[in-house]
Parts: sequence; structure tokens; C-alpha cells
Amino acid sequence: MTAPVTKRSFPPGALTAELIAARQAEVRSFHMPGHKGGRGASRLAHEVLGSAAFAADLSELGGFDYLHSAAGGIAESQRSAAALFGAERTHYLINGSTVGNIAALVATTCDDGEAMVLRASHRSMYAGLAMSGAAPRYVPPCPSAALDGWFGGDMSVAVAIAAEPSHRIQAVHVTRPNYYGFCVDLAAWVDLARSLDVPLIVDEAHGTHFVFSDGLPPSALSLGADLAIQSPHKTLSSLTQSSLLHVQGNRVDHSRLSTVLAMLQSSSPSALLLASLDLACTQMKFEGRQLWSAVVALAHDVRAQINAIEGLHCVGEEILGVGGITSIDPTKIVIDVTGVNLDGWTAAARLRAHSGLNPEFADARRIVCSLTVADDVSSASLLIDALSQLGVNGSASAKCPPVFSTGTASTPVMAITPRRAGQQPSTSLDVDQAAGRVSAEFIIPYPPGIPLVVPGELLDAATLRLARQLRNSGASIVGTADATLSTIRVLVGMDFEGRGYPQ
Repeated sequence: MTAPVTKRSFPPGALTAELIAARQAEVRSFHMPGHKGGRGASRLAHEVLGSAAFAADLSELGGFDYLHSAAGGIAESQRSAAALFGAERTHYLINGSTVGNIAALVATTCDDGEAMVLRASHRSMYAGLAMSGAAPRYVPPCPSAALDGWFGGDMSVAVAIAAEPSHRIQAVHVTRPNYYGFCVDLAAWVDLARSLDVPLIVDEAHGTHFVFSDGLPPSALSLGADLAIQSPHKTLSSLTQSSLLHVQGNRVDHSRLSTVLAMLQSSSPSALLLASLDLACTQMKFEGRQLWSAVVALAHDVRAQINAIEGLHCVGEEILGVGGITSIDPTKIVIDVTGVNLDGWTAAARLRAHSGLNPEFADARRIVCSLTVADDVSSASLLIDALSQLGVNGSASAKCPPVFSTGTASTPVMAITPRRAGQQPSTSLDVDQAAGRVSAEFIIPYPPGIPLVVPGELLDAATLRLARQLRNSGASIVGTADATLSTIRVLVGMDFEGRGYPQ
């Protein structure tokens, strides 16, 4: 196996240097935060969080730049990040990629418009629709019997929507890559957005590292995206909840975007999160390509060793062209465990119980492990050793019924927009009586993580039956007040015809 390059020291970025200077210059604080450099925190707090965390938790009152009117270290750090990732402008996010998805849609769409979006999108995209007021035009996922699931988006449907003379598309939103590291053909989506002359928004939360190695898929910005949202805490070294929003081109109103972010993000931004972004970006500036080239090489070694374990299969390039997938991230180790008579959830539980290893994700037939610059030969060996014992530890469990064979989900009829649905009264109803009513909540089975129902959509017997089949097969249901799916919340006063409230 190939080990990542040894990390070397490098000078601090502008934001970090300013934070250090502000901390050193202050003799005593008479301003927020209340712990005042950790003096007011308990001994236990220092033991759990570390004294350095409290010392770095400054506010703009302590001489540190302010995110919402940045003119010092934060402003310079964001300019440096933009240059690093190939953007015209980069915004630091302290509410995660969730706020990036919401802000992108609120800044580019409005009540009388439409947004073309993949049905296979993160919940924050749907929150963005609810807040912007735009009506969604959904692009359904592509079914894949080989992968036993639904992935990407059906480009033929997208082209048909774009060809409608009466469409009101104001933005196109695409997720790439997904949780598995699978990527859709983003160049085709760029061409589609250009033909409509609207911004292309890419949720690239799991692809912040793409720009640092030729062995990874090309980044969204390099392919022509207008907005790209990234989570460096997922694959780089920033702290959880710190994210990036990149902008390029003239299809996005930069002032409007900045105004929206100021409304959505905390007015007391965390210096810890901001500094972690600066530190992660600075690390990548000096050693990103070396580190990630080594991680890609390590990932290929790991994949080969997993495929040598009887009963396990590491998903690779054989899936290209299936389910709308045109490239994969090799550092996402997607392992099919059905050959050792396990479902993904049981395999993940065994890794935790017997080896102390936590996979990133599990579904009915796979586990997903993520390799980053934190990994090396020793961590890879731990993973290989643990995987080789999967079929040994404990009794074999029955294979989970295939998800795909339960039927292909169709997009329900939208009675009212997600925004209007969120403004209406609702009530809880037995799920057996819910067909013909309008849903007040999401029904999202994991896997496949694609909403079967979105608030404002009409419930029908086939969709509810599919949801229960997925739950009975082992999937978790997210978005409903009742996780057992015995009941579901529906809008008061609306029947199958959508009567009762205007769209």
C-alpha cells in the first residue's frame, strides 16, 4: 500500500494569523463570549473541549474580523479560498452546506418561478424550495437493477421540461457526487442550464477534494457550474458545520446572495469554524495535490485487497453508464456485503462491535467507507483485517430483499408547493386512510434516500405501499413525525383533487 505524504508545516493563512494576533493582544475580556477565553468554563469543559478551543473562540469585539462585513482576515481568507478552488468569489459558511443549498435557491428563484431539481437531493434543497417559494420541476432518478437502487437524474426528462414553452425555470440544481461517490454527467447539466440561461447550482458537499488530484472526478466549478456548495469537513480537515459556497459568472446576483446569507447565517459567527476553514484551505494550498494523489493511490490498493476477500465486492468502474453514473470517486469505498450473507446495516454494526470501526454509511446491501488525508497504511490495514472477519463474527443474517425489485417510485402529483404546504394546518391520520389526502411531511426511506413524498404532494395507495415495503425490508423512514409509518400528517381540508387552498 502507498502511504500519504508526510504532512509538513506551513505559514498561517490571513484569518488564522489575525485570530492569533487578536488573542495575544488582549489582556482581559469585557465582552462576549461569556466564558472569556475559557476563564469561565469548568475544568470538565477544558478536559473535554481543550483550552485551545476556548482561547480561539473570539468575537469581532475582540479584534477579529466580522463575517457579515468582512474587511480583514476573513475577507483575505475567502479570496485565497476562491483562488484555490477556481471561483470568482467564495463565501465561508458556518451553518453547513445546508445553508449553502438554501441560500443558493433563495438567491436565484422566487414565488412565481420554477426550479429544475433532482428528486434525489438532500433535504436542504427542499428547504430552499420552501423558503424561496419556487415550484419544483422534478427530474426523477435513473433505476439500476445492477446496483439495486435509483441514482442520478433522467436527462431525457430534464430536456423535455426545458423544451416546454411555458416553463418558468429560474435555476437548475444538481447533486454531484452522491453519498456513494457516484457522479452524474455534469457537463450535460451545464449545457442544459446554459440553454436556459439560468444558474446551475451544484451540491458538491461530498466533493470538496476533487480539485486536488487528477485521479478524482473534475470539480463542478471546472466544468462550468455557477454555484458550488462544498463541505470541507466531510473530506478535508475543517470542523463539522463549516462549509464553502463558491460563485462564478454573471448568472448569479452576488449582492442578492450576500444579503440572503446574512439573513440565514448566525449574526454571531463562530471563530472556531471560520479558523478551521482557513486552516484546511491553507493546508490544501501547500500540500493538497501531494496528499490527495497519495490517498487515491491508497484507495486503489484498498479496493484491490477488498476484492480479494471472498464474498466481498468493492464497487468500481464497472458501474459507469449504469443509472446515469459517468464517474466515481475512488476514495469512497463502496463494499457490497451480500456475498457473505449480510445486509449493509448488519455489516456496519459488526464492524463497530468487533473492530471499533465506523463506516460512513450503510444500506440494504452495502457499506461505504471514506478515505481522506487522515488515512494511511495502518488505518487501511485495520479496515482490511476487519472486513476479512465480517463473515466470521456472529451468525449470518438473511439477505435483505432487494430495494429495486419492490418497484420504481414515481413522483406524486404536487397539489401545492412545498412553501404553501408548510403554511397550512395539518393533522395526523392513520396511514391506511391517507390515500387521496395531501401530505404535510416528507416520506424519505434510507435507502435509497430519495423522497417518495414531499409536503404538498398527493398521497396514493401505491406510494404508501412502497414506503411500507421499504421500511419492512430494513430501511429507515425519515421526515415523518411517526417513524413507524403507522400514521402520517396530512393537510387539513385538502382532498385528492387538491381543493381547499390555492397553489
